[in-house]
Amino acid sequence: MSSLRDELLSKVDTLHAALNQIYALDSNWRNSGGWPSDVEGSTLHGGASSETIAEAESRFGHEFPPSYKEFLKSHCSWEHFWGDFTLIGTGPPETQDAQDEIDENMEYQTSRLRRKLGDDFSAAAVATWESEEERHLYLANHLVIGTNFSGAHWVYDTRTRRKDGELTLVHWDISYGAQEPSFSTFYEFLEWALSVVVERLEWTKQEVAKAKKEQND
Repeated sequence: MSSLRDELLSKVDTLHAALNQIYALDSNWRNSGGWPSDVEGSTLHGGASSETIAEAESRFGHEFPPSYKEFLKSHCSWEHFWGDFTLIGTGPPETQDAQDEIDENMEYQTSRLRRKLGDDFSAAAVATWESEEERHLYLANHLVIGTNFSGAHWVYDTRTRRKDGELTLVHWDISYGAQEPSFSTFYEFLEWALSVVVERLEWTKQEVAKAKKEQND
């Protein structure tokens, strides 16, 4: 196992544990996420085979970046990731609701763009529209890997393919389009998520301690 893969799995395990500490301390996550009664929180599904990954690439129409493939070899998807996102991974049955949500938002964006471009709704016209502003990103042209079921997605921008096969991962919102933050690899994405989650965990612990103190006073 490479050092990068070791590092990736270590970050995944640490992030998974920290998320579940937050979810255990703050029940509002369960309410906002509409979790089933038997779901505890962050859920990592088992790894995908090379064949399953290849089939998913064919189905989604894009080759996965190498760093993302490394994650999928160990975990084919991730439910209740930070921000209550589901990372759909190779698209197992467990993430079908998330896949449906992504499809619905793709259809919604397409209908809006069709109205905007009118009779000139062509691949060339869409490419021109995408080039006009950084926030313009047509979901159907790219690799959408996650949703929070509230109009936000994590999307690999397929225009950014580099020599090493990596793609830039961007945050996309239905009300605005592509926006910060963005990441050059899945490793970088996990580093960011971990830093944010660790900070949130400490804040949550402080808030819980403060609430208990107020109850006892």
